[in-house]
Parts: sequence; structure tokens; C-alpha cells
Amino acid sequence: MLFVRGCLHAAQDQVPEATRSFAQSLSIFQAIGDQFRTAQCETAIGELRLNAGRMESARAHFEQAQSIFAKLGATAEMRRIEVRLATNMLTSVQGAMTNVGAPGMNKTAYLTMSRPLTKMGATAMLPNPQIVLLAVGNPELAGLLARGLEAENYMVENTQDGKAALEKVLSKERDFGMLVLDALLEHKSGFDVCRELRKAKFETPVVLLGGRQGVEDKIEALQAGADDFLSKRNLVFEELLAKMEALLR
Repeated sequence: MLFVRGCLHAAQDQVPEATRSFAQSLSIFQAIGDQFRTAQCETAIGELRLNAGRMESARAHFEQAQSIFAKLGATAEMRRIEVRLATNMLTSVQGAMTNVGAPGMNKTAYLTMSRPLTKMGATAMLPNPQIVLLAVGNPELAGLLARGLEAENYMVENTQDGKAALEKVLSKERDFGMLVLDALLEHKSGFDVCRELRKAKFETPVVLLGGRQGVEDKIEALQAGADDFLSKRNLVFEELLAKMEALLR
């Protein structure tokens, strides 16, 4: 249903809504191991990137879809991707998406990142770069997310300490437009940081990153006052990006 909704949004040129639907569909299909539909989502996201003039990202998604279709022996779909990759717009660029699992995650952990070639990306439509406080305990994952967000026109401030994250927001020295909080932080958990900010009447949007894929972390995150939740065990960068864009509108 989400994938169909994404197709409808794309047909009506509703790019942020289509991106969000496809990203959420991608996360679901990866989680349940549906490779064919995963490849369909990669193709659909590639088309959105192509239409936005983000050629490196488009090629990366098409190549990902092509690889999956090849493994499945889906000849017709693979040929359609080959035709796309052979167009003049894509032949001279390199794919910019990487799949990286950070230490401490299981082997199925999946992070997609894309880097735009032009200023036509979705976040470029924001009038001024938003400042994001990124509080993530794992240094490698924090670095990957920071590079991805900076490529999407966000300004990123990093910390691995929950107490420091809370103090940064409460001090009001920076006007943070978004907080991305890890559940596992030094000195104070992301859940506790969020609770204390809500008690202090701070309404800055919060996306909480938890370590468990079940509902326990999600329920605790929402009860703590977070606006949305993602599991780090199967993290799709573009799903995080879509959630952030939705909260900032």
C-alpha cells in the first residue's frame, strides 16, 4: 500500500511525499526479505533522483536495483534498468550511494547515503540550512550520518554525550531545527534527554534512534516525547531524511 501511495504521489509530482512513501516501503521490504519489491523501491527512488537532477544518487539506486534483479533472474526488469543506465545523463557519472554497517550492529544493518550533484535536491528547497544536533554514540555511524546530512544541505553539530546534548539545547546558543538522538549515549540516554527537553517545554522535533527492532524502543521513544523513531539495526538513511523533511515542513 505504501509503495502504491508513493507511485500516486510521484505521478502527481509530489516529490517529498513520494520519497517518504518509497523510503518507508524500502525499509519494510528489506526487513521482511522481499528482494523483488526492494529492487522496485530502489528503481522508484532512482527515478525520483533522476527527475530532480541528482544523477549520482539516481545511478546508485538503479545499480542497486539492477544487482538485485540480476540475482533474482528478473530479466525484463534488469533490461529496463540497463536502458536507464545507458542514457546520456547517467553514462558519465558514478553512483554515490554506499552500504555500510557500523560496528556493533548485526550483519543485516543497512545504511544508504546519497550525495547530490546539483542544488535541485529536496532539502535544497529549504530557504536556509537547518542546524541538526546529531547525538549518536557510535563514532562511525555518527560520521556517516553527519556526512549524509551535510550533503543534503543540513548543518550538523555532533556529540556522543547525552548530558552535553541536553545542555547544548537548553543553552539556546544554537537554534537547532532538529534533534537526532541515539538511545545509547554517555551519561544520559536519548530517551532521558528527550523527556527532560519536553518537561522544559522545548518543542524541537526529535527523531530517536534505538537499538532494538521490536516495538519496545519505539513505544519508549514516543512516550518520552519523540516525534519519530528508527531502529539502528536496519537503518536506511533516506528514510531518516524523509522523516526529518516531513517534521520540518
